[in-house]
Amino acid sequence: MTGLSIADIARGMLRRPLLVLSCLILGGVAGFGIISVNKPQYASEAQILVSNLSTPFDQPNGAQDVKADPIDDRFVASQVSVLKSEDLATRVVKQLQLEGQGEFDPIRNGVGKIKQKLLALGFGTDMRLMDKQQRAVLHLEDNASIYQVPQSNVIVVRYTALDGKTAATVANALAETYVLSTRENESGTNARARDWLSGQIDILRTKVAESEAAAEKFRADAGLLKGQNATLGTQEISELNTQITLAEAASSEARAKADAIQEMLASKGSVDTSADVINNAVVQRLREQQVAAMRKVSELSATYLPNHPKMIAANRELTGIEKQLRREALKVVDSLQGQAKVAEARAASLKQSLEELKTREGEALQSDVKLKELEREAAANRQLLETMLARFADANARQDLNLQPGYARIIQTASVPAVPFFPKAGPTFLLTTLAGLAMGLGLAFLFEVVKQSGRIAELATRQTAPTPPQPERVHVAQGNSNVVIPPIVVAPAIVEQPPSPPSPPPAAAAPVPQPQEQMPQLLASLPAVPQLMTALKMLDSASDHPELSEPLTRIAAAVTEAASKGAKTFAFASIGGTFDAAFTSLALARMLSSHKVKTAVIDVTPARPTVQDLLRDPAGPGLMDLIAGTADVSKILVRDAKSTVHAIRLGQATHPSHVLGERMPAILTSLAGIYDVVILNAGEASAATPDAVQGVSSVLLLASAARHKDAAIAARSLTSRGVQRVSYIRINPRDQGGADLRATG
Repeated sequence: MTGLSIADIARGMLRRPLLVLSCLILGGVAGFGIISVNKPQYASEAQILVSNLSTPFDQPNGAQDVKADPIDDRFVASQVSVLKSEDLATRVVKQLQLEGQGEFDPIRNGVGKIKQKLLALGFGTDMRLMDKQQRAVLHLEDNASIYQVPQSNVIVVRYTALDGKTAATVANALAETYVLSTRENESGTNARARDWLSGQIDILRTKVAESEAAAEKFRADAGLLKGQNATLGTQEISELNTQITLAEAASSEARAKADAIQEMLASKGSVDTSADVINNAVVQRLREQQVAAMRKVSELSATYLPNHPKMIAANRELTGIEKQLRREALKVVDSLQGQAKVAEARAASLKQSLEELKTREGEALQSDVKLKELEREAAANRQLLETMLARFADANARQDLNLQPGYARIIQTASVPAVPFFPKAGPTFLLTTLAGLAMGLGLAFLFEVVKQSGRIAELATRQTAPTPPQPERVHVAQGNSNVVIPPIVVAPAIVEQPPSPPSPPPAAAAPVPQPQEQMPQLLASLPAVPQLMTALKMLDSASDHPELSEPLTRIAAAVTEAASKGAKTFAFASIGGTFDAAFTSLALARMLSSHKVKTAVIDVTPARPTVQDLLRDPAGPGLMDLIAGTADVSKILVRDAKSTVHAIRLGQATHPSHVLGERMPAILTSLAGIYDVVILNAGEASAATPDAVQGVSSVLLLASAARHKDAAIAARSLTSRGVQRVSYIRINPRDQGGADLRATG
């Protein structure tokens, strides 16, 4: 490239105005086509703010201080996932009755033939298998764009439709249904709590009734009857103590009064100051008589002398009255002493009763302990019941959906857009025109670089001396193109030939003919599978195709016999076929699995279709990822839905072919310890095939009769790279499978 001149390249590009102008016109036509084909699309968006809308008044009684969960980015991201959920989309479709309406049913006018063929080949989703609601939900999800505004709690709901009113209606419906679902979530939690509380309340009511009845029954059986403030036994003890105190006080009082009266009689001879004596009715009458007698004595003393008979009679009368007063006072003393004795006897009787009652009450205290335990249990059950009733009343009051706070509100409703957002005629046309211009300039530059490079190489070739002739390279046809197998991989065939004499140099006058390549052993003949759909049908019903099942049975028998001798790894490679190797690998694996042979099949080529395509398995990690260390064996194994075969994808990582060749022997050794047979799909034979099949016990080449020489050359190349055995399977045209099979038999 050192001889290339930028100026020469620029001048050469100027000599290609037609190419640049053609690409420019092509870009403009493409832009016009995009504008014409694509229908105008309208977009409308609503915005939702995710925040905690609850207040202390929304909390249950006694929980006003409870703090709500914080709203962070993870919570908002979770709500975005809720908005994208299929359940929410289904609710919107049902709410707006979008089933089968306009753009929400893409196949309402049927499916074209081209589209049908593409769907049959596995390209796209076959909506004919869905009902109208599923198609509407899928369309809604494809046209809805829901995302979080960075560094905020705002979620944008954007919807695209062919009609502006539809776009606004669906966007608003999505936002409103989501906000309503947040309230329903809170209401659902409240309803579940209310139902749980209702069941617990019924249970607690029964427990409260049973515990209170048990306490009262035990109280009655133990005789622990309640009084006003305590049990009857306690009240009786208290009353007896009071009565004993009163009796002892009455006895002491009576004795004190009697002693006082006797002391007064002994010291004074009269009891004028004793209240008990004075209050006696007899004493009061005698006192009146005494006063009258003393007045009479006083009156007579004024007239008569003391010896006068009237004075003597009056004094005698007065003395008699005083004696009667003394006798009455002694009677009062006797009465008081009698009262004291009665009170003492009563006090003694009450004390005896008290001791007996104390004995009974001591026995009752032991029963009272059990009674208190029952009463505590009953009280605890009743308190719990009252708490549950209060919570149930609170939950029942929050049953209305409109009373639920939720945690989202709409801050912007979607409006009907006036102009479409796609396609924009001016920008689209300008962009495609510029792209066409860039492509024209790029092609012109590339052509000039290639042209000038060729000239420089030709000049350099002319100036150098002629080089020795190079070994002939072998070209193996692959479809419409040729694959070159370098001479380094050419090796003797499976059946060794005696060494041929060295060829003369190219300058000899007459070329010496090359020895004819010897074919490897013919194992069986299989029919060609020209189309993928035919291959899939034949795989699903191999038993219905004897031209396929009979040779596969022969191949399976040979593989099983070799596996019993320790050769468990086999590879299929096709020459000139489209996907004969992948089809044969999977068909043989299924037949082996039907005979209880534990089989694994591996794709070692990226050329499609592969076994993965025939299994209709999506892309995923595979063999290359295992080699790269980004996946383990459990992630690369795929189970065939129609058999017990395990398949291993090629994978998504990329490595040079020699890396695969270095790792394949160890991988095959490990798999051979697990499976009875391991089959490799090597695809179309190429220069990378020897690396891909390193470590296999046998390679089976699939080629038509017209390509048998290429098969022989490929066999020699494989054996030179260490393959123990190479066999040949002839691929017959579809209409000649039976005849060829009979001939092979």
